[in-house]
Amino acid sequence: MHKPTLFSFPHHFITNHYRDGYMRDYWLQKNLNCDYTNVNIEEFYSRLREQIVQLLIDKNIISQPIQLEDLHNHLPPELTTYGNDGLSKIGTYFYETSMKFRETLHEFIHAILYKKVLKEPFLFQSIPTFRIHCPNSKNSEFFPHFHTDLALGHPPHEMNLWIPLTEKRTGHGFYIASLEESRKIANYVEYDLSSLMNETLFRSQDYIGFCEPKLSAVETEGGEALLFDGRCFHTAMPIKHHTRISIDFRIALEKDFKESDIIYENRGRRQLKLLPDEYYHHKTAADLSF
Repeated sequence: MHKPTLFSFPHHFITNHYRDGYMRDYWLQKNLNCDYTNVNIEEFYSRLREQIVQLLIDKNIISQPIQLEDLHNHLPPELTTYGNDGLSKIGTYFYETSMKFRETLHEFIHAILYKKVLKEPFLFQSIPTFRIHCPNSKNSEFFPHFHTDLALGHPPHEMNLWIPLTEKRTGHGFYIASLEESRKIANYVEYDLSSLMNETLFRSQDYIGFCEPKLSAVETEGGEALLFDGRCFHTAMPIKHHTRISIDFRIALEKDFKESDIIYENRGRRQLKLLPDEYYHHKTAADLSF
């Protein structure tokens, strides 16, 4: 049966849809009684770090291995500049990775996230997003950008896995709000979540002042990731003294995806429908094999 896309509906339907979506409990609330939680990624932390160093060499960004926290010392300013979506230019170099990186990431998704954490089939974003934050980057005034994944067209049932791959030093520069506090922010903008992509709103001092006290800094140790409800408001903040590299990808339980009567559409750079073999990988985490 053909399913309609979310943005084929009138504006009032979309805002009501997201209002209703904020009222439900999903996997994190039902299973862990929380809105976000740390995940031990075990040996994959060092393996993914090694793969990123190799990718930087393969892409001729560096000529020999370095400490990732010092990457900014090896980059020209134009590569560290943020675009109007908050991604630095060097981050766009990683839309293409390597077979070895993908195999490592998929092994982690199957062995840790599927077998040890969620323990049920889920869809996952096919191409993870690389976020590379460097000190003194041009256009860093883009941040804070208080937003939720729903503002980019994602479903209320989706989760996000954020994997920091550099040491904290003076902090990650990543902040998040609980679902309860996020609901207050969503209500503040009358659930018109797509408006959060409009810089007139997200750079408004009134909006920033309303959001700021509702978020707190994320604390993870080396070898830990953060699994969080996609409805939670979050933002990166400028890094002052070291490079921060992270990857993130969204996941949706297969049963939630199948039960949804709407097709969602990503409103980011790639403008993809959230379907297997488009935005999501063509295999579920349960179907990956090694």
